[in-house]
Amino acid sequence: MLRNVLSVIAGLVVSFIIIILGEGITHHIFPLPATVNINDPETVKTYISTAPASFHLTILFIYAIASLVGSFVSSIITIDKKMSKAMTVGGILMGLGIFNLVTLSHPLWAIIMGLIAFLPFAFAGGLVGITLSNPKE
Repeated sequence: MLRNVLSVIAGLVVSFIIIILGEGITHHIFPLPATVNINDPETVKTYISTAPASFHLTILFIYAIASLVGSFVSSIITIDKKMSKAMTVGGILMGLGIFNLVTLSHPLWAIIMGLIAFLPFAFAGGLVGITLSNPKE
């Protein structure tokens, strides 16, 4: 039981690390203009809502990779119901990711794409983890 819970936590930690590193790289690729005050949420929201599509696609790509890898890690560590744990990681990430996308005023198309970015990649990560943790004899 404890190992199953820890597998989800480990998957989330790995995912969060990927997201933090990925968003850091994204902000180097797409730096904030000098007119955007990071301490003023309204100017940040305005910038994000008018950012180029490549910015939003990069963020969605990072979310998808984080979901894939986090779910993979969870399915490798857990003892049973591997896909269930992988999808739990994907579901938690989806909830947090959509909250982030909505709160920071990303365009509607990016929010919709966010809805479909997490779970398919979590499923794929779970499948890879199941395949690798059940060696053929």
